[in-house]
Amino acid sequence: MVSQKSQQVTSTSGSRHYIDADGERYDSVTTIIGGGIPKPFLMPWSNKIAGEFAIEQLGGAIRAMKNTYDEIIEVVDDPEAQLFAQAPVVTRMREGLEKLTDGDSVLSLVASGQKGKTETARKRISTASNLVRDAAAARGSFVHDLIEQYVLTGSLPAAPDDDEEAAGMLKQFELFLNQFEPEFTASEMVVFNSEHRYAGTLDFLANIPKLGDGTFIGDVKTGNRVYPETSLQLAAYAHAEFYETEKVKRTTDGATMPIPELNGQAVVLHLRPDYYELIPAAIGEDQFRMFRMAHQIYWFTRHGKEWLETPYTIEEAQ
Repeated sequence: MVSQKSQQVTSTSGSRHYIDADGERYDSVTTIIGGGIPKPFLMPWSNKIAGEFAIEQLGGAIRAMKNTYDEIIEVVDDPEAQLFAQAPVVTRMREGLEKLTDGDSVLSLVASGQKGKTETARKRISTASNLVRDAAAARGSFVHDLIEQYVLTGSLPAAPDDDEEAAGMLKQFELFLNQFEPEFTASEMVVFNSEHRYAGTLDFLANIPKLGDGTFIGDVKTGNRVYPETSLQLAAYAHAEFYETEKVKRTTDGATMPIPELNGQAVVLHLRPDYYELIPAAIGEDQFRMFRMAHQIYWFTRHGKEWLETPYTIEEAQ
């Protein structure tokens, strides 16, 4: 059984890379794909989450103010009523004002009228999708860690009591184990390709006799769906040249440790709280070529500005 945590580095810009035992730097597979494959669905999704967040933040206070206004109108329409003597109305007005001005909600920030606070409110709304994304990523990492525990120990950890979705995914993982009976040979293996300068952490290698002979390379996904770029990710891992473990970086004679022989097939284990799917993924030369194209695009997004030099001056033009 091979398991390792890599020497993975995250820069201040959020991009990741790996450092091998010789101190060489490699771009992260997932960072390459994230920066080299367009994701047109992300902006509509982000806009949707921002809208939902704004409605949640503003809705309650707006409804409270509307009820207050309705009550005031009822009083004003009654010629015998004394508007300012109506304590319930005044009380409701005060409650509505408190919702607008108290605390640190988006609504109170906007109601302050202060430029700095309204800018803070705008940022909270516009980045609301980051909270959803980060929560999903944290759950995915948590489930991955629990699965790794099983791969290393052979026993399934207890499901968390405070996270129904994660608990459901673990139950689906157990169902996968019972139905497909995989024999795991590696987990969280960090692999490197020195020719194309990339590295990444594959989720698992396993023998799955019910699907065929040899060792399959696999990836676990816990999101709502599995995207096509997963094939590129797995193709990159399958075309890696060597691996390192946390304790062993090189063989006794100083050579790199070659990737175990694979059968050329990949699977994606898609875990959801109420179902799972085991999806075949293509990892041939076409997918690897596409990954390398994505790597070029990723490089351009980081270094393309180097192709433009400083503007001419009038003296140079003459």
